[in-house]
Amino acid sequence: MPFPSLLRAQQLEWALLVTVVIVLPASIIAAMAQNEGSRGSSPGPGEVSATNSAAAESRRLNAEGLRLMEGGQISRASEEFRRAVKANPGNTEALNNLGIAGEKGVDIEEWSAPRN
Repeated sequence: MPFPSLLRAQQLEWALLVTVVIVLPASIIAAMAQNEGSRGSSPGPGEVSATNSAAAESRRLNAEGLRLMEGGQISRASEEFRRAVKANPGNTEALNNLGIAGEKGVDIEEWSAPRN
């Protein structure tokens, strides 16, 4: 039977070999694939300005909706929130405000119905 220290040395050698040959390349390939995927989906210069203007329009519509809701014009406010969400579906504040407007008195079927 080999000495215990020799066994440990051989196990460490195998662990190092497995790490260098299998784990490290797999990690590098995964990182490259992730980087490539993010590059492919990044918007070009024209797309960035269009995205920014849609986000700005969505924020403006949301602010108008808040002003209308504070004035008690719930139906008109919900329409502005709906337009804000349509301009930028990622505007969670406008989506939340649309829900609040719905709770304040707009008929649930009216506010949840899709608009063109």
